[in-house]
Amino acid sequence: APDEAIRTALLPEGTLAVRWRPSVQEGHLDPTLKVSSDALFDVGEDGLHLIWAVDLDFGRAERDAFIFVVPNDYLVQAVEGPNVRGWRAHTTKVSDAETETQQVEVSLLKPARESGKVTIVLHRTMWIEPGSDSTFPVPVARVPGAVLHKGELTIRRSPLLTLKAQHAGGIYRTDIPD
Repeated sequence: APDEAIRTALLPEGTLAVRWRPSVQEGHLDPTLKVSSDALFDVGEDGLHLIWAVDLDFGRAERDAFIFVVPNDYLVQAVEGPNVRGWRAHTTKVSDAETETQQVEVSLLKPARESGKVTIVLHRTMWIEPGSDSTFPVPVARVPGAVLHKGELTIRRSPLLTLKAQHAGGIYRTDIPD
């Protein structure tokens, strides 16, 4: 609260650590929105490229627009689909962190009933020297409010690069021979 006073005893070293967190708002979940996605992530010497194909199922509801959240350090190159009129990407702050993301607002030609399909193409330019150590996360793209999100991620690499997963929690991995 504004002008709130904190009274406490100091640690023996005389230090005090205070962390401030903004008030947390309840997240809005749409119980009818289910998302199934198929993502193709290409890692090349000149950068990273993600093609994210999304199938949205929203029961008996009708939608005239969709919102997606993608990483801020990727350029949104294209948003495509049989019913896509246009799109707009803008930077937005994540409420519970200092990080920024991009919100992609997709408008439709006509209201979609029960389901919709959208493909988002992302690119991040970065030079990856073959044989050097470069670390980068796989971009996480999501649909805010979806009650269920399942999907498949395929990672391809340039033959000049070697990839090694550092963290693979919560996923199943299948390696395809070269």
